[in-house]
Amino acid sequence: MWRAKVLGTLSGQVLRIWRSTVKIEVRGIDILDELPHAPLAVWHGRMQGVIFALRGRRVLSMASNSADGEIAARAVAALDIRVVRGSTLRGGRHALDEMIDWVGDGLGDHAALTVDGPRGPAQRVKLGAIQLARKFGRVIIPMSFSASRTWTLRSWDRMILARPFSRLLVQFGPPLELDPDEPSRYAAKRLKAALDEMTRRLDIELHGHSLWDTPTNGKRA
Repeated sequence: MWRAKVLGTLSGQVLRIWRSTVKIEVRGIDILDELPHAPLAVWHGRMQGVIFALRGRRVLSMASNSADGEIAARAVAALDIRVVRGSTLRGGRHALDEMIDWVGDGLGDHAALTVDGPRGPAQRVKLGAIQLARKFGRVIIPMSFSASRTWTLRSWDRMILARPFSRLLVQFGPPLELDPDEPSRYAAKRLKAALDEMTRRLDIELHGHSLWDTPTNGKRA
């Protein structure tokens, strides 16, 4: 695990430098001030730009208990994002409870979840985000990003990374209302539709097409 700690710390420094090279346009971030404690939802493959935009805000996130989770936790800590450890497979219920306690105790303003993480299936909402949103109220805030110049990784989530010196568009909201009587699986479908549409619109604005609708055999410009 010490290797993961070292790699995570180094990755955090890379992220801080990387962030300083890009031009970020953030849309809708005032929603976070208007809806304190509302949880935030993002696809695992679109988290880089969102993390960049959230720096300096009191945001809590979740990472798995694996070595990869240790790397991720230390990396985002360099951007002032606090992390609880757990996943849908290991320690997830405890991690969700801890996030709720942290926000309730004033240690953070928003809990952010990669709703298809940590290992997919990609772009399929797991129910933890819905459960968390209902703990805090009836609203969840979708978020996503795209960039003018990107790499698409050969990973399960086809992660999009903004190349240095590119332009980033980061979008927050509009908030998704959750009916307390609605089954969670239906709320998850609506959240998926909101995230997909937001992501598609950002891609089209910068590229004229969805980056994820285009097949790739590896890294892509």
